[in-house]
Amino acid sequence: MLAELRKGHELGDPFGTARSRAEFVRRVNVVRGTAVDNLLVAHIDLLNRLDSFLTMLQLEEGDPSDILQNVRWHRELYADVNVLSELKSARETRKLCDEFVRSIERREGRYADFPGLLERLRKGLDETAQTLPRLRFAGDLRRLDEAGDSLAALQRAHRGVLLKLSTLQGAA
Repeated sequence: MLAELRKGHELGDPFGTARSRAEFVRRVNVVRGTAVDNLLVAHIDLLNRLDSFLTMLQLEEGDPSDILQNVRWHRELYADVNVLSELKSARETRKLCDEFVRSIERREGRYADFPGLLERLRKGLDETAQTLPRLRFAGDLRRLDEAGDSLAALQRAHRGVLLKLSTLQGAA
């Protein structure tokens, strides 16, 4: 089962589930008397590592609970990174992000409004791509377009855009 979970991912075994499983199997094979305590510890260790690995796989696809963090990050980049804050669309970008964050904080907006926000932010992202060709932004914007209305996929694609933009921090 663990090998099947790792198939199709280049993530390796960051939580040591294979090692934990091997230890569990070893202890199962030698259980006698008080060794049951050791068996339980090994079993709990395996379950905790498996849970961490499954969570990582799930979050790799995107995490809608991080949408608000993404929007705040987007706003900060267009406020704090000189080359972005000087774009014609920077003020509108910050305004849109601020409005989204406030609407969520007031419980007037919903994360379901995130796709619409990204559509409105697209003009600024396109300007960024045209103004800063060294970013090689086309693939990131394409992934954003391909994400559709899936909040998880959009959050993941948006995070990729923000990671690319964050490479401009500290650049002259």
